[in-house]
Amino acid sequence: MYLFRNDTGPYGDEVCVVVVPRVNVCCWSCILQVPSGPNVLWSSFGANQGKLDPGRKICWPVWRSVSALVSKQVITYNAEAKRCPTRDNVFVDIDLSINFRIGPDIQRVEDFFFKMGPARLDAYMGFEVEEAIRTLINGVKYDKVNDLRSEFATDMMATLQSKVGAFGVDLMN
Repeated sequence: MYLFRNDTGPYGDEVCVVVVPRVNVCCWSCILQVPSGPNVLWSSFGANQGKLDPGRKICWPVWRSVSALVSKQVITYNAEAKRCPTRDNVFVDIDLSINFRIGPDIQRVEDFFFKMGPARLDAYMGFEVEEAIRTLINGVKYDKVNDLRSEFATDMMATLQSKVGAFGVDLMN
């Protein structure tokens, strides 16, 4: 049995991307319910076995365990860069939203879970997005900042996808 909490973090703006369930301390689980919503990764004797199909598993031994439940949903990442100097030294604040998902195939889900994880994704996206925003804003004058929306979005998507694509993250828009 797994406990799912709708924990939105200390500021109320976090989304649960990965759930790592508690380890079973008994020798056997009589019934294991595998949910159909997320991608479910499992292991046997600590070695990754890939995707576990949803449904009921009878007499599940302790050496088999569910490693993680990874969300299939599209997730919105909000990034903001405060006090970015323009070329004419006017400071602007930029808010940016990026929609992404983990996967969609199980190999990309495994790449995300084992190579990056949600904490590193948050730090990496925050750094890369803020650096790209500051670099772009620093090259234009204040009155041209609003004109950069489509150019900036296209360049940012291509750059970010090339950096996070290897970790199983697929940027949508």
